[in-house]
Amino acid sequence: ELGGLTGGGKVEIDFYDAFINENQPGLRLREVYWEAKNERWRLLIGQTWDVVAPLLPNTVNFSAGFAAGNVGFRRTQFRMERQIGQATNGWIFQAALAENIIPDLAAGPRAEGVIRETGNWPMIQARLAHHRGSGHVAIFGHVGETGFDFTEGDPSNPSLGPEDDARFFQWSFGLDARIELSDRWRLQAEFFNGSNLSNILGGI
Repeated sequence: ELGGLTGGGKVEIDFYDAFINENQPGLRLREVYWEAKNERWRLLIGQTWDVVAPLLPNTVNFSAGFAAGNVGFRRTQFRMERQIGQATNGWIFQAALAENIIPDLAAGPRAEGVIRETGNWPMIQARLAHHRGSGHVAIFGHVGETGFDFTEGDPSNPSLGPEDDARFFQWSFGLDARIELSDRWRLQAEFFNGSNLSNILGGI
């Protein structure tokens, strides 16, 4: 099953970060990972795109719809993928233990008195897809946890007092699909539901 594994990796950066001077741009890390794979298995460790909600709209907008109806981002993870059948007519199962990134309450007045913390356990992501030709239909989901210390009370509810080690459960469940209508036309879409989804850039 794990015979004939070949190793490889990827490093991808951009210049999104602030410029120190006009000729000294700040670099931002997008993807960096190492992987080992064969025809049936893929094992990956490093930072890459989420397992959940893998489709991105074609747009010149930098955010690709994040926090405006699209979810999924890049994060550090340990990923396992298993191919069943053929790549063009079969199933693929993906699962990952991923980093809990905490964008909640990160800036502005709501950030006062808030100390962000990593959850007690990693985010768990999974996806099962059936591929046929260049199209597919898939289900995906995740569970995770975010944590905070509220030194001056919870900013989302002024009636609450200070709280140490506050933990908030998060989850999602969704569908994604890509259907090839012809050589020139393709339909792709994602649908999702969940709770506390800012960790995967959910929100409107």
